[in-house]
Amino acid sequence: MKLINKIFNESYYQIKSFEKNEKFYEYMGIKFFKRLLLYQTKNRRDKPSIRNYYLQKYSINGLYEFEKISKNSERSHVILAVFMLAGSVLLFLDVDSNIDIVTIVLLNLINIFTNIYPIMLLRYNRIRIYRILNKTNLKTGNQTKNDKNGTQRGKTFSQR
Repeated sequence: MKLINKIFNESYYQIKSFEKNEKFYEYMGIKFFKRLLLYQTKNRRDKPSIRNYYLQKYSINGLYEFEKISKNSERSHVILAVFMLAGSVLLFLDVDSNIDIVTIVLLNLINIFTNIYPIMLLRYNRIRIYRILNKTNLKTGNQTKNDKNGTQRGKTFSQR
């Protein structure tokens, strides 16, 4: 668990320079994927497995809660994506395996749609959340504030 926490530290979740303007994700088709996901889950919105993809409270605290949930979801998707990729590489390298290349490509496509695109959607949403929080903090003049857990909230986009 310590290794996982070391890998997924705050610097991992920082918005990278290529992500800041959201165009990278839009070019990768994240808006289409988001519409597809919302259409697929609209009748199951309150189920626990789906709830992580929706904002539950429409407030500043709700945005902070969604940020926290999105980080946990992203970590889970990254771990699953790595295991699925490792499994497909092992299948590819296994000479005695009866698995053909089409099956391996299919496994990787499943990995892309069940893990990689959700990771991109979570990061895309977090960029938008940070922008809202920054605007809110600049309007109120509140640069840093500690929440009930002692975590500093209200940092500007560049400080995250």
